[in-house]
Amino acid sequence: MRRVKLFIFILFILFIINWTGIFSSSIEETVEKNGWDNIFLTEMLDSKTAMVFMEEKKGEISFNFAYKGIFGWRLDDSSGRLFSVNDNVEGFSTSEVPIIVDGDVLYYCLMGIVMDEEIDDIAYKSSEVNNERTLNRFTTNKGTRIYYTVVERELSDVSYIAYNSLDEILYNKQRNFL
Repeated sequence: MRRVKLFIFILFILFIINWTGIFSSSIEETVEKNGWDNIFLTEMLDSKTAMVFMEEKKGEISFNFAYKGIFGWRLDDSSGRLFSVNDNVEGFSTSEVPIIVDGDVLYYCLMGIVMDEEIDDIAYKSSEVNNERTLNRFTTNKGTRIYYTVVERELSDVSYIAYNSLDEILYNKQRNFL
């Protein structure tokens, strides 16, 4: 009987804590509590994992991951990751990032910033992905054009192909991994 009372008391305390809002019930609350106030894109990866993008100044994109646990949403322990481009990049930048949750790699994110105004579309392919797949594109409020996609395994020999509005190839960049 004593254990039942203790269990009910603990459940009651957890209910009160959750009800008072100590734990974030939404991704938006979580990112705001952590100082991320310039979010321009939230991408749900699955029901318990999301990727958030923020831009402090034009061309400098930070991203982080939010995870849903039993007490609500939380941001990754790191303060976010920054990707930007220097003037030496031709056309667009490329970056591949593992998405790690509780020590396990769940996804990989392919992303970059588009520098060349003529680029209309960017696709990728690899030895694991024979057909080209178009990457998601987004233009921020500050005018930075990014592309990204999330895949479930690490890819080797990734090729990025950039097209103009006439579907002509402008750039074909090869990245070798593994």
